[in-house]
Amino acid sequence: MGLAFACVADSLRHSLVFHTETEMSLNQKILRLRDVVGTTGLSKSSVYRLLSMQLFPAPVKLGLAAVGWRSNEIEAWIQSRPTVGAV
Repeated sequence: MGLAFACVADSLRHSLVFHTETEMSLNQKILRLRDVVGTTGLSKSSVYRLLSMQLFPAPVKLGLAAVGWRSNEIEAWIQSRPTVGAV
């Protein structure tokens, strides 16, 4: 019984931390690759090329084979791009 209680308590502690982080970023969404391509105008290969050069926000792991990007990081990356004609 004590071990089961410890596991439940640990699970609740993790859940509370997750909810606190979630509340801090209520407006943040996770974008899948197709959404990142649509938002940035980049091709899939360009996204992965920039990732390999560490010039694009890193994705977050969503599952065993799924990744996504934080929308606020993609928006910040877009804002950091130079304007056409800017020196």
